[in-house]
Amino acid sequence: KTKVTVEKAVEAFNAKPSPQALADATRSNDPEQSAAFLRDSSSRLSPGAIGELLGSPDAESMAIMRAYVHGFDFTSLTIDDALRVFLGGFKLPGEAQKIDRLMEAFAARFCACNHDVFPSTDAAYILAFAIVMLNTDAHNPLTDAALKMSEQDFVIMATAAEATNELDADAVAGIYARVVASEIKMHAAEPTTSANNKSSASKP
Repeated sequence: KTKVTVEKAVEAFNAKPSPQALADATRSNDPEQSAAFLRDSSSRLSPGAIGELLGSPDAESMAIMRAYVHGFDFTSLTIDDALRVFLGGFKLPGEAQKIDRLMEAFAARFCACNHDVFPSTDAAYILAFAIVMLNTDAHNPLTDAALKMSEQDFVIMATAAEATNELDADAVAGIYARVVASEIKMHAAEPTTSANNKSSASKP
């Protein structure tokens, strides 16, 4: 009975992500337990739904998001490698404000794990957002090759703000090279259902 109820709650969360659906699945309103469930790869939660919840502005979702981000240890990682780890468990939402909240929380956690790497959390946040933009630009097959961001474009974009104008240009160029060479994979695979299996089987 419990398993059926949990599966129903997971289905409800995947259809419409909310803290309540997550609480129904975990039998708890504790943000830490909710965050642990979001990180559990066997939970069959939709990566897209996880991203939507983590980026939501309501107080309960924000508490879960903070607990989720706090569960990562980015010590000694470069900021782009830390982003690879962070973005491996969910799909970034499409709404800019939601991405903004997630990058802000990520930057704060990165700086807490790596003191003195950046002059401020604002600098880490601006750079993280720029890396996400670069990753999309560099690896989107629909982007015309002639219009793709150059190394110089990226360095200028990443260091133009007051918070980032003291960043080392060579280090920023190094990030550009690594991201262009190897895409930051954002977890986009959705859980398989019998319906999905049926539809995929009918495709050539």
